[in-house]
Amino acid sequence: MSEIPSVQVGARPLLLIITGAGASADVNAAGDQNYDHRPPLASELFSRGAFQNESLSAYPALSGITHRLTHIAQGVTVEQELDKLNDRALSGYITAAREVASIIFYLRRILHSCTQGALAYGRATTYAEFARRLDDWADRRKWDICVATFNYDTLFEEALADMGISFKAMEDYIRPGSKWTFLKLHGSWNWAREIEDPRYPATQGVGERPRVSESSLIDDYRDLRLSNRFHVHGVYPQSPEADFVELSNEAYVPTFPALALPLTTKTEFVCPDQHRDALKGAFARARKLITIGWRAQEKHFLKELSLKELVETLIVTQSSAGAADVQRQLQAAGVRGSFSLREGGFLSYLRDDDALEAFLA
Repeated sequence: MSEIPSVQVGARPLLLIITGAGASADVNAAGDQNYDHRPPLASELFSRGAFQNESLSAYPALSGITHRLTHIAQGVTVEQELDKLNDRALSGYITAAREVASIIFYLRRILHSCTQGALAYGRATTYAEFARRLDDWADRRKWDICVATFNYDTLFEEALADMGISFKAMEDYIRPGSKWTFLKLHGSWNWAREIEDPRYPATQGVGERPRVSESSLIDDYRDLRLSNRFHVHGVYPQSPEADFVELSNEAYVPTFPALALPLTTKTEFVCPDQHRDALKGAFARARKLITIGWRAQEKHFLKELSLKELVETLIVTQSSAGAADVQRQLQAAGVRGSFSLREGGFLSYLRDDDALEAFLA
């Protein structure tokens, strides 16, 4: 990775937004707390009944740990449970490797389902309102906006697409000269990575599609070789076309879902190197920072977080204790400047009509 770029003379100031699971969980602008289609918090990844009935049971490799995943012991987080499973997979235990791969496919399936279900309920989400207000402010004030998200769903992108800002290819996320930059640091349900493995060769020609399936990829995951070539691949996860991409030269390349397993100490980003470079550029230009529904637990991200200037920071979480903890994590990472803490969640903050504009002033 390159050094943090210097700020060009005349560069527009930048608002950096960091979103976590709490932002997407508060997506229903109508304020319905029993909203069935909202994306899950980490603690809900395996416990929600609809997920168990429709998706978890689709992966036989998880049969032996289904109870363990759906009945996490009190005082233990989902991420901690997955830490133990991932450690066993990395040790070479093939059963654990198949379980890890199954969970990645499971995450792709449920986040696609949540995204589509939420949009079917209505496109006037909290993200839609938030993006519209920010876009108007940035246009008037001549600022740029960079979103750095750890979420797998695409509800924020859908809100921007309704404003004419679409993400159909990886380069669309970091368009030069665009007001908006969008960085998905742990991947997305609709992203795929090309496989570089002789067991899964690319094919050429119309109708010559690769022989690849979820079950075969799960079986081979322990030593499956993945490339750093990413694609936007918003295909229905249960579709036969879900596990390969068609390139412009009529070549078909097998792929694997580009999603980071939810762990307590994720050690890698799952995104193109160019996106990580764009993140460093955003750090150099940021003058204001907003975090929404983010717990600041990603140590690899905090290690790279390096804001050049004093910034104004707004932290939006459900609880005051959670907001205070995020502040402590940011300050420990070297973020300097003023902090505003807001409890009550994303929707509550948006409904305080003057709060956002006061911070942006």
